[in-house]
Amino acid sequence: IEPNLIGSNGRTSVRVVGDRFVNSGGLACRFDSAMVPARFISSQVLQCRTPRILPGIVMVNVVNGGPGQLVSKKGVTVTVLADVSLSSIELDFGPLRGGTLVDIGGTFPPKCEAVVCKFGSTTVHAFDVSGGAVSCISPPLASRSPETVKVQVSCNEGQHFSESFATFSYSSPVQVTALVPSHGGVEGGTQVLVQGNYFQDSSRLACMFGSESITKATFISRNQVLCVSPPWKSFVSASVNLEVTSNGQDYSQSLQKFEYRPKPVIDSIWPNGGPTIGSTEVFITGLYYQDEVQLACSFDGITTEGTYIDNRTLSCHSPPHLPGIVLFRVIGDVYAGDTSYQSDPMEFLYYNPPSIASTTPRRGSALGGTPIILTGTNLFNTTALRCRFGKNEVRGMFISDRNALCISPPSNDNSAILAVPVTVSLNGEDFSPENGVAYEYHSGSLAGHYSGPSSIEWNTPAPNGTYAEAGSVNFTLCDPGGFQPKTGQSSCLTCPIGFTCPDFGLSKPVLCPAGEVCDRTGLSAPSALCPRGHWCGAGVKTYEYNTLMDKNEDKGILQAVHRLWKKSIGNVKMPVPMAVGPAGGTLTSWYR
Repeated sequence: IEPNLIGSNGRTSVRVVGDRFVNSGGLACRFDSAMVPARFISSQVLQCRTPRILPGIVMVNVVNGGPGQLVSKKGVTVTVLADVSLSSIELDFGPLRGGTLVDIGGTFPPKCEAVVCKFGSTTVHAFDVSGGAVSCISPPLASRSPETVKVQVSCNEGQHFSESFATFSYSSPVQVTALVPSHGGVEGGTQVLVQGNYFQDSSRLACMFGSESITKATFISRNQVLCVSPPWKSFVSASVNLEVTSNGQDYSQSLQKFEYRPKPVIDSIWPNGGPTIGSTEVFITGLYYQDEVQLACSFDGITTEGTYIDNRTLSCHSPPHLPGIVLFRVIGDVYAGDTSYQSDPMEFLYYNPPSIASTTPRRGSALGGTPIILTGTNLFNTTALRCRFGKNEVRGMFISDRNALCISPPSNDNSAILAVPVTVSLNGEDFSPENGVAYEYHSGSLAGHYSGPSSIEWNTPAPNGTYAEAGSVNFTLCDPGGFQPKTGQSSCLTCPIGFTCPDFGLSKPVLCPAGEVCDRTGLSAPSALCPRGHWCGAGVKTYEYNTLMDKNEDKGILQAVHRLWKKSIGNVKMPVPMAVGPAGGTLTSWYR
C-alpha cells in the first residue's frame, strides 16, 4: 500500500498493489473492520480513499465483489497517524513572487516526516519540522494578482492534507520611488520620508539601510512611510540602498540610494560676532559642506539659509538677537530634523551696535597718517576694530568704551578739500551708521601752517619769526624790517617806529641804538644819526621837534610848545638839544 502512512481523518488516496483483483460492483478495501469502495485500475492495482480511523497499526485487505465476497488471504499493515491540526501561522502575507518564509504552528504526529505545505493549489516541501511547527517557503502565485489562499499541511508527501487550515494573503510587492531627504549624517537619526507603493500597516513594517541596518518604520499611507536612519558603521561617506518591507522579510527591490555623510565640521567662523540688529554675513570654513538648498546655520536655535561656496566654505547671515554669547552650528539639512547631521557648536557674540559722535582733529592731510581720536558709544576691545574714512578702511586701537584711535588713510581724491563720513566696526564687517560725523582731507596746509615731507608733519604751525601761506610745504623767515612774535601766522609784522629789525626771522624788534634815530616803520637799520648839537638815547623815534618853533621865539613860547608836545605824544623819545637860543643861553638847562 502506498503510502503506508495515513492520517486518521481519512480521505487519503492510497494505491493498493496485489493480484487477481476482480472488477466487480462490490470491490472494496477494508481497514481493519472499516470498508471503503475501491476503484479498479487493473487486476494488480486498486485505488481507495482511507476511512476515518483511530491512530495505530491497521491491517488492510481487499474484498472482491460478487457472491461470497472473497477477502484476500494476505493483508498488509499501514500506520495510521493522528491528523495534523493547524493552530497558527506566523507570517500570513507576502509578495506575489513568493519566497516568504512561513512558520505554521499546530499539532503534528510523532512520525510526521514527509511534510508538504499547500498554498491554494500549489504544494511545496517543508524544510524544517520542529516541535509544534513546520516551515515552508511560499510559492509564486500563478494568477499574479493579489489573493488570499488556504494553507494546509500534509505529513505523507501530500497524499492527505490537514482539514484545518490557515490563510495566506498574496499582495503586490512593495516599491520605493523616492526618498526625502536622500541623505543624512553618519551618526544616524535622519527622518526619511519614503515614497512608493503597496506599503501595509503592519507591526513588521521596516526599512533596511544597506544590507544590514534595519529600523522600524511608521506607516503613513499605502504610498508613504517614515523611517529614521540608523548609525552607519563608519564615519566616511557611503551610498546605500534603502528598501522597505511590510512583513519584516520581503523587501522592495527598488535600489533607491540613501547617502550617509559625515557631519559638518567648523574650523573657524569670521566674524565671530555681530550687532544685535543682525544681517552680519558670517563666513565659515571647515569640512564636508554640500551644495544643497537645505544647508543652513543655527544661531542659538534660530536657523538661517546657508550659501554654499565650496566644500570647505559657506556663508550665512545672522538673525536679530539680544546681546550675549550664543551657540553657532552648521546644519547639513535644515528640513531633515537630524540632530546628528550638524556641526559641533562654536560661540558667536551679539553686541550693541557702536556709534561715532565726533573726531579729534576734524581735518588732516590728504596724504593720510593723521592720528584720529574717535568718540562714541558701545566700543569694546577687539582685534577686529576697524575705522572707515569714506570707502577706505584702517585698523583701529581700543582706548575705552567711548574712544578709539585710528590713523587716517590717504585720500583717493584730488580735491583741495574733501569731507568723508567716519564710521567704526567692531567685527571688521558691520560699520556704524553715518551720523553726520565727517573728516576733512586737505591737499595743502592751512594759512599759518606748513606741510613737511611726511603726512604726520601736515599743518605744522609756523614758528615765531616766520610765516606760512595756505598750502605751504615749509615756513618762511620774516624779512629784515619785519618780525613775528606768534606761531602759526600767515604774515609778518612791520617793525615799529623807534625800533629796527635788522635780520631775517626775528621774533621781536630791536630797540633803536643810542646816538641814532628810528623815525619810520619797517626799518632794518636806523634812519639817521642823532642831529648835531643833540644827544640821543636808545629808542629815539624822531629829532624834528624843533621845527615847531622859531629860533627868535622867547622862552614862553618854548614852554608852551613843550607842554603841547608832551600832551600830544606822551613819552616819545627825541633828541635832547644841548643849546637853544642865543649862545650862552640857559634854555637847555631849563628843558632838562
